[in-house]
Formats: sequence, C-alpha cells, structure tokens
Amino acid sequence: MEGFIDSGTTLSYFPKNIYQLFIASINKYCEKPSKCLRRDKSFIGWDKSQCFLKLPETEMSDFYDSFPLIIFQFGNKGTYTWFPRNYFYQSQEKPGASYCIGVIRKNIITN
Repeated sequence: MEGFIDSGTTLSYFPKNIYQLFIASINKYCEKPSKCLRRDKSFIGWDKSQCFLKLPETEMSDFYDSFPLIIFQFGNKGTYTWFPRNYFYQSQEKPGASYCIGVIRKNIITN
C-alpha cells in the first residue's frame, strides 16, 4: 500500500483503504472508557476530518493523552510514531476549542 505523510502541512492524505483502516482504528480506540475526551461532541469538519470539542477546563496534555499514538511500520526500514499533538489541528468551525484529525482520504491515481 502507498501513502505519504507530509509533516510540513496540516493534512496528510491517505489512500482510501489506509484511510478507512486509520479512522476505524481511532473509532475503536475511542470506544474505551476515558479515551478520546468529548467524543460525545465529535463532528465532521468541512474537509471531512473527524473533529472533537475540548472542554475549557481540560488541559491540552490531558486531551492529547486521551487519544492513541499511531505507529506506522515501513517494512523492514523502521517505524514512525505519530503523536496526537502532531495529527490534530485546531479548527475554528465550532465555538470553543475544537480539534480535528488532519487525515483525509485521497484518491491516488497511478499509471
């Protein structure tokens, strides 16, 4: 499978199958008690990102700590750990503090 992470931008683009696996994994993780704070107030952003509201009294570190680390395995070339503070971006769509996962589905066309 092919995909890429561009650490210089807000969004990462994944092929449909990787994107679906990624979102399904996040959603499964969020079903656990005390994970993904404010998942009851989640919404889909303008770019179709999964977004979450953060309560004002919740520390950013606690908010981030409630989400999973994402570990990418690059064959036998090593791994890359993606921390929540790196895969979320702050959104202005809803009043208050809302944060969206910066991963969207991209149709990659190859010849």
